[in-house]
Amino acid sequence: MKTDKIILTANIKLQFVWAAGVNDRVEHAKELAELLHQWGRGHHVNLIPFNPIQGSEYKRPHKKAVCTLVINTLFFPCWQ
Repeated sequence: MKTDKIILTANIKLQFVWAAGVNDRVEHAKELAELLHQWGRGHHVNLIPFNPIQGSEYKRPHKKAVCTLVINTLFFPCWQ
């Protein structure tokens, strides 16, 4: 992820959609964690596994893979 320096004056809510083979690897989660660390505390992240739709080339990542990434990289509890 490429980001410019951002000065935040309010908490933000980030919606992050995970798609299999696109952004579901450990390095992607680490990039997200680093970005959130730069922003400081108090922000909300909604991690959304992609919901497949007919005709889309994108796939939903496996639940176990998503939870493993969340727990091991972002240190959040994960409910299945």
